[in-house]
Amino acid sequence: MKTSSPVPFPSRQAFSLVEAIITIAIMGILSSLIISAVTNASLDSRRVLARQQQSALQTAVNAWVSGQTRSLTTGQILGVSAIQSIWNISTPTNFARLQAVATYLDSSTSSDFVTNSTANGDKIQTEAMKQDGTYILLPTWSTTSTGPEVQLYYP
Repeated sequence: MKTSSPVPFPSRQAFSLVEAIITIAIMGILSSLIISAVTNASLDSRRVLARQQQSALQTAVNAWVSGQTRSLTTGQILGVSAIQSIWNISTPTNFARLQAVATYLDSSTSSDFVTNSTANGDKIQTEAMKQDGTYILLPTWSTTSTGPEVQLYYP
């Protein structure tokens, strides 16, 4: 009886064209996923910073309201409607309101807001907020809310 010997496979010394194309395609897909994740992480970190700055400004606004309970000229205790009137009438723009509460912020945050905000009163920004177009508004104090609210806007 004869036994047949196995047929040897041809030796491979390189990738085929199809294998190379598939490998390149997989690497391209993975790199695009990584780039997307890094870009989203950067955007997320800027938004977290903007929310922290909004929170700091809201704390300063609340401190300003608390500080307005007594009239500087007469010493008389002011009610909520009088403080609301000061907020809405005496400080008619966002920039004027920012300057009113600036003393309740730490000096670096205050100077960052004042330096990078537009003086015509429409947007309050820091250097970090300018990078992605985020801004803060200090709108009028409505009669239905308990105090002035700091509003954060994303592009």
